[in-house]
Amino acid sequence: NDVYMKLHYLTLKDKEVESQEYNIHDYITQFYGEWPGNVEDFAYLYGMRQGGTVQFIVPLEGVKEFTGISFRIAGEDEWQFSGVSIAKVKSYDSRHADWDEIVSDELDAQGKPKYLSHVRYTRNVTTDSVSFQIGKVYDPMKENPRPEDDNWKAGTLVQGDNTETTYRATGEVVDRREVVDWRDYMDYMTYEDAKQDFGFAKQRCNYKVTVKVAGDKVNEDDDDCGSKNLFYFQLLFENGKSGCVLANQQIIGDAFRTGAQVEFNIPTNMDYGELQQITVIPDAQDENGDIYDKLKIEYIKVELETDGAICPTWTARSAGADGLGWVEIPYEDPGVSTTTGNYTGHAESEISTT
Repeated sequence: NDVYMKLHYLTLKDKEVESQEYNIHDYITQFYGEWPGNVEDFAYLYGMRQGGTVQFIVPLEGVKEFTGISFRIAGEDEWQFSGVSIAKVKSYDSRHADWDEIVSDELDAQGKPKYLSHVRYTRNVTTDSVSFQIGKVYDPMKENPRPEDDNWKAGTLVQGDNTETTYRATGEVVDRREVVDWRDYMDYMTYEDAKQDFGFAKQRCNYKVTVKVAGDKVNEDDDDCGSKNLFYFQLLFENGKSGCVLANQQIIGDAFRTGAQVEFNIPTNMDYGELQQITVIPDAQDENGDIYDKLKIEYIKVELETDGAICPTWTARSAGADGLGWVEIPYEDPGVSTTTGNYTGHAESEISTT
């Protein structure tokens, strides 16, 4: 039967709340995909078999610490679990498939393996340390102890009567509420400050941006197309736009090298539809910026990261020999600083290239 789960936790404001009810079947399917096997819903049934272990990801934010977990079975088939653990996800990869015969110890009425597949699906998930645990959690890649084994221990029984049962424990701190003095950032933000997540928006889409820097500097007379200046990138969609992301923070050496292919990510708080334009903005206020150190771009590719087999991709390129061309900091005569007018600011449209 389907097993439902709720998570109990303290918010960052120390208020005890509970999550929505998660259907474990649905989230296992999202995690592993349609795993082919000798039964429908192979990923769920194989993972929830006697001696099995399952893992999956659920959306939740604003958690200080977990205080408990609830289970409910929609049916009459009671269930025992050995243990459950929760950890905060940092990142996860796409599904990985290997040719491998997966066979359960349990047998069906004909004496054949109850669950059989010739493919194994896995995903690499990077997490923080476990922040909440009840009982013992086993390796999902192995068969766990069975009742006839000497080291087997009875699990925690969940009755199959459609009633919710809560199991309590004391969890470790997941996140802390940071007190921010916004006066420190009213007029200025350092390079390190810009790396912080102040929580103004929730990431729902992530775009991998690949910038191919033009040129292949072999001879002394070849163009130096790379640049050490700071460059912001912004994606403009049919229904909105992303924030301006400083690419240098995410690339090796903080610089664009001649002939190199540079990758970085731009998150958005919603799906704004088809990508229409890409804007590149040089940092004209950086005191280390060099107006003679220009960046020449051959092409820019943007890929929406998804769990599906098809990832929408857009490419900005030009058929001309110069590719997309040069991006540079606007020149200002140093003598302007001695005049009564002094320096004047630039509109974004004046310094950006789209």
